Amino acid sequence: MEGIFRIHRESLIPKYQQIIDQFMIMLEKGSLRPGQQIPSIAGFAKQQNVSLATVAKAYDRMKEIGLLESKHGKGFFVTQNKEISALNIFVLFDTMNTYKDVLFESLRKTLPASAKTDLHFYHYNYEVFQQLIRKSLGKYSHYLILPHFNRNLNEIIEVIPAEKLILLDKLPKGAKGKFSAVFHHFERVIFNALADAMPLLGEYDALDIIMDTEHGIYTPEELLRGIELFRSSYPLNGKIYGHYNDEILKKGRAYLVFSDNDMVNFIKRCKQKDWVIGKDIGLIGYDDTPIKEILLDGITVISTDFAAMGKTAGKMILGEVQGVIENPSGLTVRKTL
Repeated sequence: MEGIFRIHRESLIPKYQQIIDQFMIMLEKGSLRPGQQIPSIAGFAKQQNVSLATVAKAYDRMKEIGLLESKHGKGFFVTQNKEISALNIFVLFDTMNTYKDVLFESLRKTLPASAKTDLHFYHYNYEVFQQLIRKSLGKYSHYLILPHFNRNLNEIIEVIPAEKLILLDKLPKGAKGKFSAVFHHFERVIFNALADAMPLLGEYDALDIIMDTEHGIYTPEELLRGIELFRSSYPLNGKIYGHYNDEILKKGRAYLVFSDNDMVNFIKRCKQKDWVIGKDIGLIGYDDTPIKEILLDGITVISTDFAAMGKTAGKMILGEVQGVIENPSGLTVRKTL
């Protein structure tokens, strides 16, 4: 095993956790096999130039979770139980929809086939969010949390060991700690994307924005700030609506539509009126999905790249990427604008 491990001394992840993580990755990739003997605590400490206490802590933890077993007078061995998965991941989403399915599938494709992912949902309910996290503590190698709340979450986020925590999509208010994250900057992304769309929006009389406040859909405060900043910075007429109805739509105007259900009704109404979307009326969607790439020969969207988010999160689990990373996001221009 000498030369396979690499301890990153500048990393925020404790050295004992780095040892555990690399053992897990080697097990998943087959570099370590069930029943294989590993170096003694003293031997491994010497190889990696780390303290005996660090290695002992890592070995004890791996024995606790069933990755290692010790045999009196013989040493330490990889457990013979082939059913144990070294990567056992708790995933917590607000709800499932098409773009989160893209994120989740990208995550799974990045991880080894033997990695286990437990997917849970809290449906925008903070009490359920807390309960699911507290019940999961100590049972998983990693925790992937998508924290869609406009509130400080430190009281619950901080109960998860920071070296095991990966936050997705949004950084909570006042988030502290040495966790990892793949996020997108809602305020800056919406502002820059709409600014980038201005040459096309100039062909229309106004930009109206249709939110969705009737179905309990989460809207980040930062997103609303970005919209207001855009509206105050650019001389483009338009209104903000809390929900969709057919009477909102006017020929010659462009619309930013947040809900996929509202988008379906938007398209139906335009067909009834014989309006050509992208010419008679403009349409921008929010959060890209595979169907938006082909519907109407492609719907213009403002979105973060959810496939990239899932892939980066997977690489963080595998120890290939570290830190708090902003996900690629922006405007994708297609036929509807």
